[in-house]
Amino acid sequence: MGTFTSLLRGRVEFESGCQQQQQQQQNHQQEKKKKKKKTPPKVDVYNLHPTGWESDPEDEYHRLCTLDYCSGTIYCAYALFFKIDPGADKHRIVEVLKQGLEITLSQCRRLCGTLREDPDGGSGLCFHKRREDTVEFHVQWLDDSNRSHDDDGEDGAADQEDGGDEEYPSYADFERRHFSTRAFGPDLNLWCVPPMTPAEKPANRPENHPKAASFKASFIPGDGLVLMMMHHHLANDVNGWAGEMRQLAENCAAIWAASASDADAGAAAAAGGGGSSNIGCVGDATSTAAATAAAPPELPPWDPACLDLSRVTVADPPADQLVDGPPRPSRHPEQRAASRLLFHVPRSKLSELKRLATPALATDGSSDSSSNGSDCWISSYDALNAYLWRVLVKHKARLHRSDPETLVEWVEAVDVRRRLCDASGKPMPARTQGNVMAVAIASRSTHVVPQFTIKEVVEDAPFSKLAWYIRQLTNSITPPAIDAMLTGIARVRNKLTLYAGSDVFPPTTLLVTDWRDADPYTADFGFGRPSGFRCPWDSVTGGLVVVYPPRPAKMSPGGDDEGNEISLAVEKDLVWDLLADPEWNRVFEFRGVEVEDE
Repeated sequence: MGTFTSLLRGRVEFESGCQQQQQQQQNHQQEKKKKKKKTPPKVDVYNLHPTGWESDPEDEYHRLCTLDYCSGTIYCAYALFFKIDPGADKHRIVEVLKQGLEITLSQCRRLCGTLREDPDGGSGLCFHKRREDTVEFHVQWLDDSNRSHDDDGEDGAADQEDGGDEEYPSYADFERRHFSTRAFGPDLNLWCVPPMTPAEKPANRPENHPKAASFKASFIPGDGLVLMMMHHHLANDVNGWAGEMRQLAENCAAIWAASASDADAGAAAAAGGGGSSNIGCVGDATSTAAATAAAPPELPPWDPACLDLSRVTVADPPADQLVDGPPRPSRHPEQRAASRLLFHVPRSKLSELKRLATPALATDGSSDSSSNGSDCWISSYDALNAYLWRVLVKHKARLHRSDPETLVEWVEAVDVRRRLCDASGKPMPARTQGNVMAVAIASRSTHVVPQFTIKEVVEDAPFSKLAWYIRQLTNSITPPAIDAMLTGIARVRNKLTLYAGSDVFPPTTLLVTDWRDADPYTADFGFGRPSGFRCPWDSVTGGLVVVYPPRPAKMSPGGDDEGNEISLAVEKDLVWDLLADPEWNRVFEFRGVEVEDE
C-alpha cells in the first residue's frame, strides 16, 4: 500500500508539475499583456571593492591551474535559501552581506578579476584583477518592500490592491516545491546577474573577457531570502565555492555579532536622546561604517595557502612539443530529450543500502571479495551509487535496446584536495580555490579494475561487487594518477578542448558529482543558516547526477530521517516507468520535476 501511495503521489505531482509549468508560462505572458503597468522589482546595485583595495597592486594575474582547464566555460549559480525572522532588519542584513563580501573578495582574490589570456604569452589563461575592479552585488526586493520603496505612492497602493508581490514566489512556495528549479519560475534572469545564468553561451568564452563572479540577494514574500552566488566555472568547482561560501559566512557572522553590540548601544542612545527614521533607504552605510570602526569585528582567519595551486599546476612544455587537443565532442547521437527529477533518500534507507553492499566475511574472517584490507570498506555513497546505477541502467538499456554484453561507462568527479600534499607533506587546505578535482572514468581505469558489461551491472554482479567496483574507481584517483593526468593536460595546446559534458557519452552512462561536502546548512551567517541549497538548471544535461547534502532535520519533510537528495537526468520516455518501478521506489522518494527538455 505504501509503494502504491508513493507512486500515485509521484505521478500526480509529476503530471501536475508539467501542467503547472505550462500554465505558469501562459499566465506569465497573459499578465504582461493584461496589466497596463506593472511595478518592476526594486533592485539596488552595489559595485564592491575588496577590502583594502586602495593598496592593492595595480595588476594581479591569477593564472589558471592545469586542472582548471577541464571545466566548462559556463557560469555556476548556487542558491542559498534563508528563513529570516519576521522582524529582522533587512537593511542590516544587506549591510552585513556587503561588508562580508568585501572582506571575502579580498581573500578569494581571483573572484575580482576577468578571464583573459595570460600576458606572459603562450596559450594560458588567467583571471586579471586590476586595482579599480569591482564585483557586482545586487539586492532585489520582491517582498512587501517592493511596494514600500516605490517612488509613486498611487502605483504602490494600486499594486497592493492587485496583489502586488503575488507574482513572485514566497518562501513557502519554494519550501513546498523542495527549492527546485521550477519554483524559480520561467526566467532565471530574475534571480541572477545577467549574463551569469547557468548556460553555455558565447559571452562566457575567454576572448570576451567574462567576469569571474557576482552576487544577488533577493528578499521574497514570507520572510525569505535567496542568496545567489555566481561564478565562472573556470574560477571554482563546487568545493572551491563551498570554501568561499564558508569564509563569507564566518565573515558575516563576525560583522553581525559586532553590529549587534553597536545596535544595542545605539538603541540605548536613541532612547535617551531621540532617533531619526531611515525608511526608504538601503541601509545607512555611513553609520554602519562608523559603528564598525568603533568596534571592529573579530574576523576569522584566512589561510593564504588556499590560493596556492602549484600542486595542481604543471608548466607547459616548449611550444614545439605541444600537441593539438582532440576536437571537442558533440552530444552523443543516441541521447534523447530528458527531464531533471529530484528525489530523496531517507537516512534509514541509506543505512540499509550500506549494510547490503558491505561484503560478507568468510568463516576465516576474510572478505568474500577479491580485494582485501581497506579496499573492502564500502561507504554509504558507494552503496547509493551502486543501487542507482543498477536500476537506471536497467531502464536505459531497455529503452535504447542496448546489447547486454556492451561495456558500460561510469564517470565520477572526485575532489582531490584531501588526496594531495605539498613537498613538506602538508595537505592542501579544504578551502583551496579553483577546480581541484579529477574525473574517474571506467573505460580509462581498466588497469585498476575490469570494466563491467550492461548485463553485469543490471543483474549478474552481486550488489556488493557493484559498490566495491565504484569504490575502486574512486580510489584510483591517487597522487601518481593525478600527476600523470597533469602532465598529459599540460601537453595540449588549447586545453579548453578537453572539457566534455556528460551528454557526450552513450546514454547508459552516468556522471556523478558529489556535493555532500559543500553542506551549507552548517554555515552560520549571523542572521541565519541556510535552510535550502540548489543549483537552478536552465536545461537538462543527459546523464548528470548530483548528490546533495541532507537538509536540516528540523526544516525538512523527512525530519530525523532526512537524507541525501538526488537530482538526476532521465529520458522523458522513461519517467513514468521509473516512477512506477517498485525497485526504485523502495529507496527513492520523488520530490518533483526540476526542468525538462522541450
